[in-house]
Amino acid sequence: MMLLVICIAVCIAVVDSANDAVAFTKGLVSHAHLTKGEIIKFDKSITNINADFTGDGKFLVQTPGIYSFHFHALSRKNEEIWLDLYKNKDYIVSIYAYTINDWADASNTVVLELQKGDLIFVKAVDNYENWIYGAADDIYTTFSGELVVPETTVDSSVKAAFCVSLTHNMTLNGDHVVYDKIITNVGKGYDANTGVFTVSVPGLYMIHYHALAQLGKRMWLDLYQNDKYINTAFGEAPSTYADHGNSAILELHVGDKVWVSGRPGDTVILYGDASDEQLYATFTAFLLSPAQHGIFTTDNIETGLTTNNVIFDRVWTNQGGVFNMAAGEVRAIVHGVYVFSLPCSL
Repeated sequence: MMLLVICIAVCIAVVDSANDAVAFTKGLVSHAHLTKGEIIKFDKSITNINADFTGDGKFLVQTPGIYSFHFHALSRKNEEIWLDLYKNKDYIVSIYAYTINDWADASNTVVLELQKGDLIFVKAVDNYENWIYGAADDIYTTFSGELVVPETTVDSSVKAAFCVSLTHNMTLNGDHVVYDKIITNVGKGYDANTGVFTVSVPGLYMIHYHALAQLGKRMWLDLYQNDKYINTAFGEAPSTYADHGNSAILELHVGDKVWVSGRPGDTVILYGDASDEQLYATFTAFLLSPAQHGIFTTDNIETGLTTNNVIFDRVWTNQGGVFNMAAGEVRAIVHGVYVFSLPCSL
């Protein structure tokens, strides 16, 4: 039986950076065997814009504000990975992956409010063997972060972000995932009673969601904007725990509601255990750019080109027409730091 490995890759590309920008992507280019809760020392710097790191591999915050972090890992064949993201001495979230007789991957994303001197890092779970894949021409294990909004920004219209997680197992039959642990909730848009984010600041939002299924169960989740289906995260790994997630950039208006739900007609059991520091299911969003007087544009889309690039056939957001559907390419028209998220199947 062939097993399906599903991954999401996130990286940061720099076209040109402003002086107050902070962004990084680090990769692992050598195999790692961790046994005693070691901090991962990513040995390749892919992007570094004003990002400081300590000698033991921790990101050191110099500019206070709202940050987004993404971490991904791929196991060696027939081995496990179980990694945690920490803020100083505080546990935040985990990733876990194992596939019998195959490679396994996992990822997660968080949004945090940070102060100068805070330390963010990825470490192995204490007293647990991690076999992580790394090679110079095969970089799967990465750690990325970017400053979303500096603390010095006084305009509240550009401050909207949340990050939530699930602290216990939850069985879904098409209903909303009600994430009960609030990690970040700038603007108070997320409701822990319903699992719904309600928009108060219109604009372009980056949305991420990740989850781990209970042992031997499917992980099948859908993202919704109001009553409109957006995309899906699916994972299935017989005799082990299935992990997956997905992302979207959405144009949201005041009053719009965004949530994650289980696939209707399919019983989904998500894994979570706060008592043992095992938080895998997360739902995050942050405002990329506020709407200008509530107006979005989607013009200048070119057509008729022939290319070998992957051609996506549906677009939810294309402000300014920067994505060329026919060519499968993004054309940068504004200098800055760009975040790319790529779901893929192997």
